[in-house]
Formats: sequence, structure tokens, C-alpha cells
Amino acid sequence: GFELKTVPTALVSGCIELPGALLRSSDKYSAAYAAFTVLCLASAALMLYAPLPTMQIFLSSALDATNVLDHFLIRIVACMMIPLAGTFYVLQDAANRGRLSASTFRQLNLAIATKSASLSIIYIWAVVNGLGSPMLGIDALFQMALFAFGAHCYLKNKKKY
Repeated sequence: GFELKTVPTALVSGCIELPGALLRSSDKYSAAYAAFTVLCLASAALMLYAPLPTMQIFLSSALDATNVLDHFLIRIVACMMIPLAGTFYVLQDAANRGRLSASTFRQLNLAIATKSASLSIIYIWAVVNGLGSPMLGIDALFQMALFAFGAHCYLKNKKKY
């Protein structure tokens, strides 16, 4: 049965096993999901725990963070990257096991595609209207690529009857 006292042990062992699990990729989709997992975790860590004051200054200028609210929003975006990394990790495991055609994983790919399409439209609108920095435009391009990948995986992995 489940015991609350086993949760810390499970979390620690999961963190220890994560790097090895990310390196085990059975195909190009699994490798892409692993890369997105690492990218999300690294981005979140950088935004949350930038090690040097100069990195904080770089993030502030690159993301046009000019006030306390902007710094707060950067932290919120960083915190949203952690569940996204978890989603990519789950999808990588599904790719390794050949389960991407299951409805759960198709829906996760569709959710990623929808989120990325929405964000890229918002980011492009902000840049075109002078509300966003060029860095936001670069993120819009990344979101478009993520949309294309999520949509491709959603459409490609239909159940075969």
C-alpha cells in the first residue's frame, strides 16, 4: 500500500534516475522529447535561480523586465516550465514504449500544440505592436516549432484498427 513516508525516497530516487532515463531514447521522437525536457528544466532553473547578478541583469534586459511585476511574471513562466518538462518526460517514456498512439498521449501532444500555437500568436502580436522585445520574437519562433512538433506527433500517431 501507499505510505506517506515513502514519498521523499521516491522523489530522490526519481531525481537520481532522471538523467539516465533521458539518455535512453529509442527513436527520434523520444530524443526530441528528451531534449525538450532538458530545455524546459534548464530554462526554468535559469529563470528561477540565475547564479550570478549579471545573469539577473541579462534576463531583465533580454525579457524587458523593468519592474517588480516583470520579475514576478518571469518567475511564473519559469514555474510553468516545470510541469511542461514533466509532460515531455511522460511523452518520452511513451515514445520509448511505443505508446504514442494511445489517446492519453495523443491528447498531451494536442495540448502542447494548442498551447504553443496560442503563445506564438500572442508573442508575435506583442512584438508587432511594440509591446515585446526581440527576445519574445525568438520565443515565438520556438513556440511555432513546438506547435509543429506537437501537431505532427498528434496527427502521425493515430490508432491503427
